[in-house]
Amino acid sequence: MYEHAYTCYGSVRPFGISTIVAGVDKTGPQLFVVEPSGSYYGYRASAVGKGRQLAKTELEKLDLANITVKQGVMEVARM
Repeated sequence: MYEHAYTCYGSVRPFGISTIVAGVDKTGPQLFVVEPSGSYYGYRASAVGKGRQLAKTELEKLDLANITVKQGVMEVARM
């Protein structure tokens, strides 16, 4: 919430971090990544940080529509 308060104002952005925000609403699960610039993008799967590109490559290989939560946790732990 603290970081979000600072992304609401364009002139106040002291954080140089990306944040992954996940939640569930009437339409189902949602995943967003908030960039340091304040822009945000929705994803089915995403990663941030040092190994971001390798993790995204591995996530693209998964069949997210037909994977259980248990299988998903095991795949993420493997990465």
